[in-house]
Amino acid sequence: MHFCLNANAQIVENQAYEIGICGWETILCPFNGKAKIGAEVTTCRYPEVEQSGRGLRFAPRVYFNADWKVFKNSLGYYYIVHDSSGLYLEVNAATPVKGSKLILGKPTGTGNQQWKILPAPSGYYILSKLGNDLYLTMRGGQLSMQEYSNASDVCQVFAENLACPYVSVLEESGYTDISEILRNYRYKGMDKYDSIDIPNNFIKNNHLNIRIQERKPEITYIDEMYIVVNGTRINPRICSDKIRMNDNDYLTLEKDDSIVLDFELPAVSEIKSVKLYAKGYYVPFNNVVTNIDEHKKDK
Repeated sequence: MHFCLNANAQIVENQAYEIGICGWETILCPFNGKAKIGAEVTTCRYPEVEQSGRGLRFAPRVYFNADWKVFKNSLGYYYIVHDSSGLYLEVNAATPVKGSKLILGKPTGTGNQQWKILPAPSGYYILSKLGNDLYLTMRGGQLSMQEYSNASDVCQVFAENLACPYVSVLEESGYTDISEILRNYRYKGMDKYDSIDIPNNFIKNNHLNIRIQERKPEITYIDEMYIVVNGTRINPRICSDKIRMNDNDYLTLEKDDSIVLDFELPAVSEIKSVKLYAKGYYVPFNNVVTNIDEHKKDK
């Protein structure tokens, strides 16, 4: 599950993430990407793999409507909410039984919309509140509620990997995490620009210090980074030449690597907005070798 975890390994609520099943390549999504009441929730392959003249290569595709948010209620159960529609993931049965399917439903707070999220090896289990120990399960690409199984063709573990890198801003007490960037820009086929807002309270004496840090088992490729203040582009004062322009000459960050960007802002009477821009993508560790080969060929 691509939920965000804080330092105490707890799920961070009210943030939109994909829900990945047994790794990175399969995610939960409404059938055909159409989010409506009663729509079946199924799985999507991400990335697709296609045959080309150079052998197998990744052909990533954006699965719109594949982001979810998680909220905990006063009883300790979770609602899993489809981000763009606000509809709730629910078991398609008033009383879940083995084989029950998953759909989207309007928010009612009933038991079939409440979930237990429990630690599992390398991720989490998701169980229905009413399911008598029935687990959210993928088998043969299909989702349903099933009893626990460790069979090789059954997947009940949701990976806790999260798209990186993290963005932190320097304060007097040290760096403070504010967001991630390039979230879901997975594989070279999604190499493009992303932006996030930087709150004005982090600006001190017309100065801004931003750290970009990779914390997950993946490699981030960054082609260009800069900020825009009141509509004006500003490049970092000290940084790698690799990220000064869009030229396909990438800076790479592996797990635990970081880069610090130092910006001097113009002396203006009012700073109305600050945005950080980045162009690039990331590759999960289990696909790094294959994708590095493609990265080199495509440069």
